[in-house]
Amino acid sequence: MSQNITVDDQNGDPSNGYQIIYEPKDAWVSNGIGGCPNCTMPNSNRPFMNTWHGSLSNGSVPINASFAFFGRSVTVFCIFANYAPGIIEMTFDIDGVQSGNFSHSPKGTGNDYNFNNVVFASQQLPLKNHSLTIHNGFVGGPTSLVILDSITYTTEDVASASETPIKPSSQGVSSNNSSRTLKMLLAVLLPVLVVACIALLWLFVRRRRLSRRSAACPEKATISESRAVRIHSSMRSTRTSAIRRQYIQQELRVVQEQFVDIDELERMHASSTEDIRSQLDGARERNNQLLTRIHELEAQLESAWALGLSDEPPPGYSARESLT
Repeated sequence: MSQNITVDDQNGDPSNGYQIIYEPKDAWVSNGIGGCPNCTMPNSNRPFMNTWHGSLSNGSVPINASFAFFGRSVTVFCIFANYAPGIIEMTFDIDGVQSGNFSHSPKGTGNDYNFNNVVFASQQLPLKNHSLTIHNGFVGGPTSLVILDSITYTTEDVASASETPIKPSSQGVSSNNSSRTLKMLLAVLLPVLVVACIALLWLFVRRRRLSRRSAACPEKATISESRAVRIHSSMRSTRTSAIRRQYIQQELRVVQEQFVDIDELERMHASSTEDIRSQLDGARERNNQLLTRIHELEAQLESAWALGLSDEPPPGYSARESLT
């Protein structure tokens, strides 16, 4: 069943809400004339739904209006200005192919307008989706004033066009619904799955890094602790060695101070009496004992105990205090 649908320049298609697209936007003015702010405006009670879109082309840029529809014919209605600059130069494209043109020169002398003028009609279109493009003038062309009022197209009620409409089977409907539902689920779930996979991968990598780091820490701690023990042990060994050597050196000085100069003693006692000879022999014996002790102390200075490398005193060591 055929039906005519009139599309208002401003309110669009009442059957589906589609709007006319104006390009450039600032070249078209609703209930005005783009590019001509001083032009006299039409009576707003006369156009369809009391609205219009106007543009004045000076040939510098393309100015057009486009609309998409499903139908078998289309007609374009404009308002004519019967005064300068009221010259109209229009071309029309259907589905990207030029399908008509229109020219008009003003015939009146006043500031009056003519309404409900057909500037383009195409009646033999196949019943399908179409695109209509209206061009106001052309680049490099003369001044052109276009005031678009409405577009009417003829469409067909596809459901009533067949005398015996084919009712879809329940199986087909179920299949289509299932397919649509599956697509919707995929559209919703796929981004979620991608984000979840990325999050899991990040957690896996992070845990792996933490495991490696924690595994490496005990080893570092052991190394540090071992190093600290060695340093502490070395410091303690050095301090102990210094104390032990100091003690041995002190005893060595005491022994050396007890050493008697036999030659000096003989010069002091020139007369050799029995008593003097006995004193000299005793001094020599004492010196020999002190010399033995000096050798022992010198050996102890180089022992592992004196160097802090062992806690076992060297042979022959005797101390008034225990130094460990």
